[in-house]
Amino acid sequence: MTTLGAWALHPRTIRALLGTGGGLVIAGGLVWLVSLGVFDDPRVLASSLIGGCCALLFLGWGLATRTRYRMAGLAAAGLACVTLPLNLWLLHAQHLVEITGGLWAWAAGCAALQAATVWLLKDRRFLLAVQGGVTLTALLALGQGRRLDEPLWIAGTLAVLGVLSVEGVRLFPRGKEDDGGPKASDEAAPFARDPFAVPLLWGGAALLTGAAAFAALAEVARNGVVFLPRLPLETAAPRLIAAAIWTAIANGLVSLDALAADVRRRRDRRAGVTRDEGLFGWWSVIPVLAAGAGAAAVWNMLEYLGLPDRWDAAVYAACGVGLLAAARAAGVGVIAVDRGAGAGDEARGPGATALRCGAVVLAGAELFAVSKGVGALFNGPLWADAGGLAAVAGLGLLGGSLNPVPWAKTLHRTLAAVALGLAALAANQLLNVPLGRKLEAVAVALGAAMLAGAHAGRVREHVRDGQPDEPFVTDAIRRMRDEERGVVTVGLWFGTLFVLLPTAAAVFVTKANGDAWAPDALALVAAASSLLIVGLSARTLAPALGGSLGLAGAATLIVWSVVHRAEVTLGVGLTAGGATLFVLGLILSVLRDRLSARLASLPRRFAEREGLFAVLDWR
Repeated sequence: MTTLGAWALHPRTIRALLGTGGGLVIAGGLVWLVSLGVFDDPRVLASSLIGGCCALLFLGWGLATRTRYRMAGLAAAGLACVTLPLNLWLLHAQHLVEITGGLWAWAAGCAALQAATVWLLKDRRFLLAVQGGVTLTALLALGQGRRLDEPLWIAGTLAVLGVLSVEGVRLFPRGKEDDGGPKASDEAAPFARDPFAVPLLWGGAALLTGAAAFAALAEVARNGVVFLPRLPLETAAPRLIAAAIWTAIANGLVSLDALAADVRRRRDRRAGVTRDEGLFGWWSVIPVLAAGAGAAAVWNMLEYLGLPDRWDAAVYAACGVGLLAAARAAGVGVIAVDRGAGAGDEARGPGATALRCGAVVLAGAELFAVSKGVGALFNGPLWADAGGLAAVAGLGLLGGSLNPVPWAKTLHRTLAAVALGLAALAANQLLNVPLGRKLEAVAVALGAAMLAGAHAGRVREHVRDGQPDEPFVTDAIRRMRDEERGVVTVGLWFGTLFVLLPTAAAVFVTKANGDAWAPDALALVAAASSLLIVGLSARTLAPALGGSLGLAGAATLIVWSVVHRAEVTLGVGLTAGGATLFVLGLILSVLRDRLSARLASLPRRFAEREGLFAVLDWR
């Protein structure tokens, strides 16, 4: 089979055609029918959308269970499951069912249909839709009780759902392979634990993370600083509820780690005695305690010198970066160590202790800066707050580059990005510029920085690939380099999006408001041209593709402004294009086996001059 044919008949390509085509059909059909005024009556609109979603879902069930076109059925059912929550928004937007008027019952019906989809199709990917439906039902039930404006109630609900999602893995039976027997077939064990545990654990992790975020928001609303309660400690009901929520989150995370280790089944029985007995974890606390004692000494010095407390986090971050630099100077390496749930990376060498202390101090300083920044946003920031956050962000990025441990590097960079975002928000409150222009400038600057960093990483990759193979390259170093390649790819794509999308949005917003949009159009053309030039010169796909699409969009907008077309034509065009893609995906899914066989026989038929290839032997 040719490469092009294999790509066209690959299941991912067919799923992409079906999903894109189905989305365009829905969007185009809605634009078309709204332009014709069919949906002026909200009851007709709601009935049509609900009936269409149910019909599409039933069609997917039938295709997946009653015919041999399972892929097309899964695509139709997936599109219906994604569209079902839109019915709730429509019912609320059209004032047919209010949040306090029983909208949660409609959400429960959607969740029941999604659960029935999992039961009938036996596909684990629909479990995420079920979790979303149940979460939406619970939140709307809070709205029924007028509790949606209280973060503590939302945090408690998400924590309970997260724990139930994680513990729900235990309801699925183990496969025969887990018990030492042969691997069970899909027909014998359609709901085995291993495949269905992955979406449940991911969903539980997302719910627990959301619960922690809302619980932290409740702490901010009560105290102004995250995780720093006022003294004396409150013993009222909100404090007890918050403690129960944090306890539930901790228990859920512990259970999540244990179940994930059980699913992966990578426990190595050859671990050392100290690690096997859990002693190494206790011993590693000693550097953390030492770092805490040093931090207390620095705190006393800052109080003695009278330095404003807005710069405390920056001073601690500088201390952490200094420890990391000292660790790298002393010598430190990264090795893969088994922790009982898969291999992990740990630091070894003369500077390992200083590295751990520096990582703890820097991470604590970043967390402290983030919490203080959130409090400053609520109380009115000053330029000193923005400057302190920016300094901590820069030191965090520097510390991330100094720390060789991949997970610590990611932690420092993530917290630095959060601090930088808070600094931008503080500057946004201090600057007297329209909000849209501020966001556009920040996004374009961030995108340009991401593109510059990604291209610098790509140049380093080329220099490294051009050198001879290095001896004694460990698996940890290879994983780190693979991670760096992934970061370069993500930087190229997200940098392109951050440069292109805000400039394009500015053009559409100014044109929709009736303002002069020529300067924004010129900015879009300049940004797209720059991306195209960078992409073509550096041979990077993301900037080249983004620049091409940006120039095409600018040209289309200019032509559209000169020759105005009705919205009905736009709706018909979208519907026709989406239907074409969707029908093409259906045809490929139906004829996939036959076309694969035909394409596989093409070389033989060409060599033997069979069929149409017989023309090649004519005189």
